Amino acid sequence: MTSYIENNNNPLLHFSLVVTTEIAFILGLITHVFIIAVYVIDSRKGRTMSTSDQVIVSIMISRMILQSLIQLRLFRKFFCTMCSPVYTLVIQFTNTSALYSSFWLSTLLGVVFYLKISNIHSVFFLQMRRLFSKRILYIIMTSLLVSFGQTSLTCLVINIHIVFSNSTNYNVHEKIYARHAVYFGNIFVLLFIRFLSSLFLITSLYLHIRHMRCNKNVTNSLDPYYRIIKYIAGSFFTFVLFFIISLVAVRFYDMFGFVMHSSQWTTFETLQSMLLIYVTPKLKNPLSRILKSLSNCWMKREEPGDLEMTVTT
Repeated sequence: MTSYIENNNNPLLHFSLVVTTEIAFILGLITHVFIIAVYVIDSRKGRTMSTSDQVIVSIMISRMILQSLIQLRLFRKFFCTMCSPVYTLVIQFTNTSALYSSFWLSTLLGVVFYLKISNIHSVFFLQMRRLFSKRILYIIMTSLLVSFGQTSLTCLVINIHIVFSNSTNYNVHEKIYARHAVYFGNIFVLLFIRFLSSLFLITSLYLHIRHMRCNKNVTNSLDPYYRIIKYIAGSFFTFVLFFIISLVAVRFYDMFGFVMHSSQWTTFETLQSMLLIYVTPKLKNPLSRILKSLSNCWMKREEPGDLEMTVTT
């Protein structure tokens, strides 16, 4: 890793990005494992997992895979100077598939939230709710297949573009920019879909809350609506921020390199999971109890030293 960083124009910048990536990876791994453990423990206690719970677990698994693959790509960049092209292709393919699946599953989670809390009683809506409640695993698998197909199409377009270009003048940087052009085309489509779904969900929830207030039906049951609005808005904001940073990283690829992408991918996924814990009482309450227990243990550990100092005085 040292040789790689020293060969760059900004070794301090690259080193700080690597450190940020590793810290975000450790925090993300702890966060994802914690979320999965909470739902697994609940299911072991005999409680059935809801549709949203199953989607959340799928998102956490895809994010763990994505962050682990990013670590493998960093390992290849730093230590593997003679890696097989097949190894590189497999890592890049699964990395992109995991990234797309995380986006699609996050969008699916917003749809599931809307179907879960909305009070629309039309026949079509009731059929959709019944379909999602009984076929959620198939819908999750469909999202993964769409991500796989999207990644395959991306690789196909990139390879066709490289083959039909002038190979004598087609250097490494042009290949990188061509790959990112297709990649950001897909990301822009996902951003547009995410924007429409988020806007529709927030608008529908706002109108529903306004209708309940006008009918003087305001109770504590409005809290889930506000939590979902916070999650959808915060999730979309971090998605937009991720997209902007990605564009900057591509524009200044010679300065940042792949390390910038790995840092912002890992940080983005970790922030998304932490935001989910913050707005979900089922996850927030166990975390608060764990932190309180750790704090009490730390305080008890400090008490003997304080007592000894008091006696000595």
